[in-house]
Formats: sequence, C-alpha cells, structure tokens
Amino acid sequence: MFRWKALSLIVVGVTMLLTACGGGNDTNTDEEATTRARVLELAAIFAGDLVSHIPYTDEYYDCVIFVKVAPEPPASPLRDVAGRCLWTVEKQTDKTWVVTFRETWFCSDWAAQIEGYPDCNELTGFHEWEYFVDLTDNSTTQLDDRGQFAPDMSPG
Repeated sequence: MFRWKALSLIVVGVTMLLTACGGGNDTNTDEEATTRARVLELAAIFAGDLVSHIPYTDEYYDCVIFVKVAPEPPASPLRDVAGRCLWTVEKQTDKTWVVTFRETWFCSDWAAQIEGYPDCNELTGFHEWEYFVDLTDNSTTQLDDRGQFAPDMSPG
C-alpha cells in the first residue's frame, strides 16, 4: 500500500511540475501568436487586403485573384481567377518581421480569359510581394515584388 501512495505522490508531483513548466511556454506561444497576427495585419492593410479574408499564416488557402486589364474591355475591367494564396511571417528581431504574400494560379485559367497573357513555363504561375514590418513604429514597407504579370496588367 505504501508503494502505491508513494508512486501516486511522485506522479502527482511530476504532473504538477510539467504543468507549471508548460504554462510558461503557453504564455510565450500566445504572445508570439498575438504578435504574428499584428504583423500580418499591418502587412495586409499596407497591401490593401482585407484582414478578415486571411485564414492562416504558413498555409495555402483558396482565394480569388483580381486583375485589372488595360485597356479596359467594355464589360468589366476586372478579371477574377481562382487561385491559392499564402501569407508567411518570418521573425527577424523582436521588433522586425518579413511578411510574404504569394498568389498562385493555373496559367491556363488566365490565358483563357486574357488575350496576350504570357505563356508560363510551368502549369502554374505566381506573383509574390515581400514586406518589412517594424513594430517599433508599426510601419510597413515593401521590399520586393516578383513573379508573373502581363505587361498590360496591374494588380487590382
């Protein structure tokens, strides 16, 4: 009987110790998640995106890509194509982050709708924007813009 009580006390003690240690990590994880969400929000607002449409970071999600065509056709200047989007957030320092937004699409979807769309060498095309977010002053600047767009198109 004594062994079981002693064993029970050891198990309870270890469980309490692990719980106490884990609690600190959960707080750090929560703070990190809150900071990542704020960084993403600043970048998305800077890019002109609706933050409510971004479900996750570091995971692709279905999205609609709008492209303004110039010159504008009589029906509508916008063409929308189904795509896959991805936001990534990478910590540089405690106060600085790099955020990347990537749109990916099937080239055939745009080629079917937009005359003169450049051929892709692959099945899919992409465009990517990279932003620098500084939490010291909540500022965002664009670092890079790369990928495929026809010369007569601009992001909408």
